[in-house]
Amino acid sequence: MGDLERKVTVVVDTTCDLDAQTAEEYGIVRQDAHIIFPNNEQYLETQLSIDDFYGKMKRLGIPKTAAPNLGEFLQTYTSILNEGGDCLVFTVTSLHSSIYANACEAAKQVLEKQDAVPEGQRGNIVVIDSKTTTGPFGLLAMRTALYAKTHSLNETVEYAESLVPRTRGYATVTKFDNIKKSGRLPRIAGILAPLAELLQIRPLLTIKDGDIILLTRPRTDAGLATQIKNKIAEDINYFRENDGVSCVDLFYMHGNNPKTLEAIKPGTLEALAEAGINCGIIHEGRIGAGIGAHGGPTFAGVGILYNP
Repeated sequence: MGDLERKVTVVVDTTCDLDAQTAEEYGIVRQDAHIIFPNNEQYLETQLSIDDFYGKMKRLGIPKTAAPNLGEFLQTYTSILNEGGDCLVFTVTSLHSSIYANACEAAKQVLEKQDAVPEGQRGNIVVIDSKTTTGPFGLLAMRTALYAKTHSLNETVEYAESLVPRTRGYATVTKFDNIKKSGRLPRIAGILAPLAELLQIRPLLTIKDGDIILLTRPRTDAGLATQIKNKIAEDINYFRENDGVSCVDLFYMHGNNPKTLEAIKPGTLEALAEAGINCGIIHEGRIGAGIGAHGGPTFAGVGILYNP
């Protein structure tokens, strides 16, 4: 079977926050992260609805999240290869999770067994560090899955790798508590967090090049919306000066904070309109365990993929 004849299946871990319906629509396979609550209740992420997850977090406390294990990745890869397909695997940023390492090790083990398969029938697996999380991660998966429908694995990998540096996330949390406990906040921000909460100041976080960066601290939804609009305009100019931007994909996301999300939307669209940029994929989803355990239910923001 030739390279072009093998179907390319995009595999993602569930920190991309794609719901079941969207994953099915794009032909994306989700690999579950594990959720472990303080009372030792354990779930695969897709076993809990978003409301169930936040309900349990409110009652039981902030859970830990654990990466899909080797056996789970092995089962997924083997199933896809046995059906005559290839795998392109995206994982959450390797800076904050062991998922990438597990996905790579599982791929190595499966591919070693492929040596015994006749050359024309061998499948392949490529693992890519998305260097992002939640909404931008979901956009990478959706856009790549569309491309994979009509391209070989090698072509799709090249395309996907070109998109990874073009992702950005802009978000806030009303309370710092969860993200502070997760160790995601810079040290000085962690020290100032109690004062910021007392003054009702919220951080604007950006997700860029695999890390979460603390920027400004707007007090209101309107202030936050303005800050995000300005950051989008800044990033559009950056890509235009480097290798261009023809359109953007948007992934609006929140935990249990739709009010703040609705405040963000108009400024996002205004920034794009003022720059003369068209929208491609526009998706809205609620974040689950990956960011939910760290950013909490007050998380709200937008992920953007700046297409070349």
